[in-house]
Amino acid sequence: MTLFPETMRTPRLRFERLDEAVDAFERYEWTRASRDARERETRFVTDTPDSHPKATVDDLGAAREAWGDADGAKWTIFLRPGEPDAGGDPVEAGEAPRVSDGRADGVRETGDRVHVGVASLDPLWDRRRFHTGVALHRPYWGRGYAGERAPALLKVGFERLDLDVASVAHFEGNENSRSQMESWVDRFGGQEDGRFRNWVPRDDGDAEPWDLRSYSISAENYRDAGGAPEVELDPETVPVATDDPTAVGGESA
Repeated sequence: MTLFPETMRTPRLRFERLDEAVDAFERYEWTRASRDARERETRFVTDTPDSHPKATVDDLGAAREAWGDADGAKWTIFLRPGEPDAGGDPVEAGEAPRVSDGRADGVRETGDRVHVGVASLDPLWDRRRFHTGVALHRPYWGRGYAGERAPALLKVGFERLDLDVASVAHFEGNENSRSQMESWVDRFGGQEDGRFRNWVPRDDGDAEPWDLRSYSISAENYRDAGGAPEVELDPETVPVATDDPTAVGGESA
Protein backbone atom coordinates (compact mmCIF):
# COMPACT_ATOMS: atom_id res chain seq x y z
CA MET A 1 0.00 0.00 0.00
CA THR A 2 1.28 3.48 -0.87
CA LEU A 3 0.90 6.53 1.35
CA PHE A 4 -1.82 7.87 -0.94
CA PRO A 5 -4.75 5.67 -2.01
CA GLU A 6 -4.26 4.31 -5.52
CA THR A 7 -8.01 4.29 -6.18
CA MET A 8 -11.08 5.95 -4.69
CA ARG A 9 -14.74 6.20 -5.51
CA THR A 10 -17.72 8.39 -4.70
CA PRO A 11 -21.37 7.85 -5.71
CA ARG A 12 -20.80 9.04 -9.30
CA LEU A 13 -17.04 9.12 -9.81
CA ARG A 14 -14.00 6.89 -9.58
CA PHE A 15 -10.43 8.05 -9.10
CA GLU A 16 -7.24 6.31 -10.25
CA ARG A 17 -3.63 7.32 -9.73
CA LEU A 18 -2.88 9.61 -12.67
CA ASP A 19 0.49 8.30 -13.83
CA GLU A 20 -0.74 4.69 -13.83
CA ALA A 21 -4.28 5.23 -15.09
CA VAL A 22 -3.29 6.63 -18.49
CA ASP A 23 -0.32 6.69 -20.83
CA ALA A 24 1.08 9.88 -22.32
CA PHE A 25 -0.59 9.60 -25.73
CA GLU A 26 -3.99 8.80 -24.22
CA ARG A 27 -3.81 11.82 -21.93
CA TYR A 28 -2.48 14.07 -24.69
CA GLU A 29 -5.32 13.08 -27.02
CA TRP A 30 -7.87 13.91 -24.35
CA THR A 31 -6.48 17.41 -23.94
CA ARG A 32 -5.80 17.99 -27.65
CA ALA A 33 -9.28 16.88 -28.71
CA SER A 34 -10.81 19.95 -27.08
CA ARG A 35 -7.96 22.48 -27.15
CA ASP A 36 -10.34 25.45 -27.50
CA ALA A 37 -12.31 24.20 -24.52
CA ARG A 38 -9.10 23.62 -22.59
CA GLU A 39 -8.17 27.27 -23.09
CA ARG A 40 -11.47 28.22 -21.48
CA GLU A 41 -11.05 25.60 -18.76
CA THR A 42 -7.67 27.01 -17.76
CA ARG A 43 -8.74 30.66 -17.72
CA PHE A 44 -8.72 30.73 -13.93
CA VAL A 45 -5.92 28.23 -13.26
CA THR A 46 -2.17 28.30 -13.77
CA ASP A 47 -2.07 25.07 -15.81
CA THR A 48 -2.16 25.23 -19.61
CA PRO A 49 -2.89 22.49 -22.18
CA ASP A 50 0.11 20.37 -23.14
CA SER A 51 1.55 21.72 -26.38
CA HIS A 52 3.02 18.37 -27.50
CA PRO A 53 3.32 14.74 -26.27
CA LYS A 54 6.74 15.33 -24.70
CA ALA A 55 5.15 17.86 -22.32
CA THR A 56 2.62 15.21 -21.32
CA VAL A 57 5.40 12.68 -20.69
CA ASP A 58 7.14 15.23 -18.46
CA ASP A 59 3.93 15.99 -16.56
CA LEU A 60 3.25 12.32 -15.90
CA GLY A 61 6.86 11.80 -14.84
CA ALA A 62 6.62 14.68 -12.39
CA ALA A 63 3.38 13.25 -11.00
CA ARG A 64 5.03 9.84 -10.54
CA GLU A 65 8.02 11.36 -8.75
CA ALA A 66 5.85 13.47 -6.45
CA TRP A 67 3.73 10.42 -5.60
CA GLY A 68 6.76 8.31 -4.78
CA ASP A 69 8.27 11.04 -2.60
CA ALA A 70 4.91 11.70 -0.87
CA ASP A 71 5.10 15.33 -2.00
CA GLY A 72 1.81 15.31 -3.90
CA ALA A 73 -0.88 13.13 -5.44
CA LYS A 74 -2.91 13.37 -8.63
CA TRP A 75 -5.79 11.17 -9.71
CA THR A 76 -7.57 10.84 -13.03
CA ILE A 77 -11.35 11.17 -12.55
CA PHE A 78 -13.62 8.79 -14.46
CA LEU A 79 -17.40 8.47 -14.55
CA ARG A 80 -18.88 5.43 -12.85
CA PRO A 81 -21.26 3.08 -14.69
CA GLY A 82 -24.69 4.62 -15.19
CA GLU A 83 -23.52 8.23 -15.11
CA PRO A 84 -24.22 10.12 -18.39
CA ASP A 85 -21.30 11.05 -20.59
CA ALA A 86 -20.97 14.37 -22.44
CA GLY A 87 -23.54 13.22 -25.01
CA GLY A 88 -26.03 12.13 -22.37
CA ASP A 89 -25.51 8.39 -22.85
CA PRO A 90 -25.05 6.35 -19.64
CA VAL A 91 -21.60 4.91 -19.07
CA GLU A 92 -21.79 1.19 -19.67
CA ALA A 93 -20.27 -1.43 -17.40
CA GLY A 94 -17.37 -3.33 -18.89
CA GLU A 95 -13.64 -3.92 -18.68
CA ALA A 96 -11.59 -0.82 -17.92
CA PRO A 97 -7.90 -1.81 -18.11
CA ARG A 98 -5.32 0.43 -16.51
CA VAL A 99 -1.93 1.26 -17.99
CA SER A 100 0.67 0.34 -15.41
CA ASP A 101 4.00 -0.18 -17.23
CA GLY A 102 4.05 -3.85 -16.31
CA ARG A 103 3.05 -3.33 -12.70
CA ALA A 104 0.05 -4.99 -11.09
CA ASP A 105 -3.25 -3.38 -12.02
CA GLY A 106 -4.61 -3.54 -8.50
CA VAL A 107 -8.29 -3.06 -7.70
CA ARG A 108 -10.28 -1.40 -10.45
CA GLU A 109 -13.89 -0.70 -11.27
CA THR A 110 -15.42 -1.93 -14.49
CA GLY A 111 -16.91 0.67 -16.80
CA ASP A 112 -16.20 2.80 -19.86
CA ARG A 113 -13.16 5.06 -19.61
CA VAL A 114 -14.93 8.41 -19.64
CA HIS A 115 -12.33 10.86 -18.37
CA VAL A 116 -13.72 14.06 -16.84
CA GLY A 117 -10.72 15.67 -15.14
CA VAL A 118 -7.94 15.50 -12.58
CA ALA A 119 -7.98 15.85 -8.78
CA SER A 120 -4.91 16.80 -6.76
CA LEU A 121 -3.73 16.89 -3.16
CA ASP A 122 -0.56 18.65 -2.00
CA PRO A 123 0.52 18.00 1.60
CA LEU A 124 2.52 20.63 3.47
CA TRP A 125 3.98 18.24 6.02
CA ASP A 126 5.87 20.79 8.12
CA ARG A 127 2.66 22.84 8.53
CA ARG A 128 0.35 19.81 8.95
CA ARG A 129 -1.82 21.28 6.18
CA PHE A 130 -2.86 20.14 2.72
CA HIS A 131 -4.21 21.88 -0.34
CA THR A 132 -6.76 20.34 -2.71
CA GLY A 133 -7.52 21.10 -6.32
CA VAL A 134 -9.53 19.91 -9.30
CA ALA A 135 -9.64 20.60 -13.05
CA LEU A 136 -12.71 19.41 -14.96
CA HIS A 137 -13.19 19.27 -18.72
CA ARG A 138 -15.75 21.80 -19.98
CA PRO A 139 -18.52 19.32 -20.97
CA TYR A 140 -18.72 18.18 -17.34
CA TRP A 141 -19.11 21.53 -15.66
CA GLY A 142 -22.37 22.17 -13.81
CA ARG A 143 -22.88 18.59 -12.58
CA GLY A 144 -21.53 19.02 -9.06
CA TYR A 145 -18.47 16.83 -9.69
CA ALA A 146 -16.07 19.33 -8.09
CA GLY A 147 -18.16 19.30 -4.93
CA GLU A 148 -18.37 15.50 -4.99
CA ARG A 149 -14.60 15.22 -5.35
CA ALA A 150 -13.96 17.42 -2.30
CA PRO A 151 -15.00 14.90 0.42
CA ALA A 152 -12.72 12.28 -1.15
CA LEU A 153 -9.66 14.49 -0.80
CA LEU A 154 -10.66 15.60 2.69
CA LYS A 155 -10.94 11.95 3.70
CA VAL A 156 -7.44 11.28 2.37
CA GLY A 157 -5.92 14.30 4.11
CA PHE A 158 -7.60 13.86 7.47
CA GLU A 159 -8.07 10.10 7.80
CA ARG A 160 -5.17 8.66 5.80
CA LEU A 161 -2.51 11.37 6.22
CA ASP A 162 -3.56 12.57 9.71
CA LEU A 163 -3.11 16.25 8.83
CA ASP A 164 -4.80 19.09 10.70
CA VAL A 165 -6.06 21.65 8.16
CA ALA A 166 -7.32 21.55 4.57
CA SER A 167 -7.09 24.62 2.39
CA VAL A 168 -8.65 25.47 -0.94
CA ALA A 169 -8.64 28.65 -2.99
CA HIS A 170 -9.84 30.18 -6.23
CA PHE A 171 -8.90 33.23 -8.23
CA GLU A 172 -11.10 36.27 -7.78
CA GLY A 173 -13.73 36.39 -10.52
CA ASN A 174 -14.15 32.63 -10.86
CA GLU A 175 -17.78 32.53 -9.76
CA ASN A 176 -18.32 28.85 -10.58
CA SER A 177 -15.51 27.83 -8.24
CA ARG A 178 -16.66 30.25 -5.57
CA SER A 179 -20.17 28.78 -5.57
CA GLN A 180 -19.12 25.14 -5.35
CA MET A 181 -16.37 25.79 -2.79
CA GLU A 182 -18.65 27.72 -0.48
CA SER A 183 -21.15 24.85 -0.64
CA TRP A 184 -18.83 22.07 0.50
CA VAL A 185 -16.76 24.24 2.84
CA ASP A 186 -20.02 25.08 4.60
CA ARG A 187 -20.99 21.38 4.71
CA PHE A 188 -17.79 20.58 6.62
CA GLY A 189 -17.96 23.57 8.95
CA GLY A 190 -15.06 25.45 7.39
CA GLN A 191 -14.51 29.16 6.94
CA GLU A 192 -13.40 31.78 4.46
CA ASP A 193 -9.94 33.03 5.39
CA GLY A 194 -9.95 36.11 3.18
CA ARG A 195 -8.97 37.70 -0.08
CA PHE A 196 -5.25 37.96 -0.78
CA ARG A 197 -4.46 40.70 -3.27
CA ASN A 198 -1.91 40.20 -6.08
CA TRP A 199 -1.13 36.76 -4.68
CA VAL A 200 -0.32 34.71 -7.80
CA PRO A 201 1.80 35.91 -10.78
CA ARG A 202 0.08 35.74 -14.16
CA ASP A 203 1.59 35.10 -17.60
CA ASP A 204 5.15 35.17 -16.23
CA GLY A 205 4.57 38.62 -14.80
CA ASP A 206 3.31 40.16 -18.04
CA ALA A 207 -0.28 40.50 -16.79
CA GLU A 208 -1.95 41.70 -13.61
CA PRO A 209 -1.44 39.17 -10.78
CA TRP A 210 -4.45 37.23 -9.59
CA ASP A 211 -6.20 37.98 -6.33
CA LEU A 212 -6.80 34.78 -4.38
CA ARG A 213 -9.78 33.93 -2.16
CA SER A 214 -8.96 31.19 0.35
CA TYR A 215 -10.96 28.85 2.62
CA SER A 216 -9.98 26.28 5.24
CA ILE A 217 -11.42 23.29 7.09
CA SER A 218 -9.91 21.77 10.23
CA ALA A 219 -9.78 18.10 11.13
CA GLU A 220 -12.11 18.88 14.02
CA ASN A 221 -14.57 20.58 11.65
CA TYR A 222 -14.45 17.50 9.43
CA ARG A 223 -15.10 15.08 12.31
CA ASP A 224 -17.91 17.22 13.73
CA ALA A 225 -19.59 17.21 10.30
CA GLY A 226 -19.59 13.40 10.27
CA GLY A 227 -16.67 12.86 7.92
CA ALA A 228 -17.24 11.49 4.41
CA PRO A 229 -18.90 8.06 4.68
CA GLU A 230 -19.88 8.15 0.99
CA VAL A 231 -16.22 7.95 -0.05
CA GLU A 232 -14.30 4.66 -0.37
CA LEU A 233 -10.50 4.66 -0.36
CA ASP A 234 -8.78 1.74 -2.09
CA PRO A 235 -12.09 -0.10 -2.65
CA GLU A 236 -11.81 -3.88 -2.70
CA THR A 237 -14.97 -4.80 -4.57
CA VAL A 238 -16.42 -4.07 -8.00
CA PRO A 239 -19.60 -2.03 -7.47
CA VAL A 240 -22.97 -2.42 -9.10
CA ALA A 241 -24.05 0.55 -11.21
CA THR A 242 -26.50 2.80 -9.38
CA ASP A 243 -30.09 3.00 -10.58
CA ASP A 244 -30.25 6.81 -10.42
CA PRO A 245 -26.66 8.09 -10.30
CA THR A 246 -27.52 11.71 -11.00
CA ALA A 247 -29.64 12.08 -7.83
CA VAL A 248 -26.56 12.85 -5.74
CA GLY A 249 -25.12 16.11 -4.43
CA GLY A 250 -26.70 19.42 -5.26
CA GLU A 251 -23.79 21.72 -6.12
CA SER A 252 -24.01 23.59 -9.38
CA ALA A 253 -20.40 23.21 -10.46
